[in-house]
Amino acid sequence: SDVYKRQTLDSQGKSSMAILGSLYTLLSHADTSLSHIIKAACDGRVPGFAVTWVLTWLVHSMSSQNQIARVFDYFLCAHPIAPLYSAVAVSCYDTCRCC
Repeated sequence: SDVYKRQTLDSQGKSSMAILGSLYTLLSHADTSLSHIIKAACDGRVPGFAVTWVLTWLVHSMSSQNQIARVFDYFLCAHPIAPLYSAVAVSCYDTCRCC
């Protein structure tokens, strides 16, 4: 857990912003058109919607304690950048549902 604290809770938020800066790269591999839309809407800055997803491990929008426990188990065992991959997956999933 110390790795997560160092990478997401540094005094300037630089580590978190660096991780979030990779969002466009990952998103462009998963869905090029969605990546262009989000990048244009955010003027190339870090998308605000992804900040809460990565910092709270997506659990701020979950109501089931069982789901929250599973997400925490996964992220504690996974690589520290796993929340970013999950944010991209959720973005692509929501796009598919809207079409």
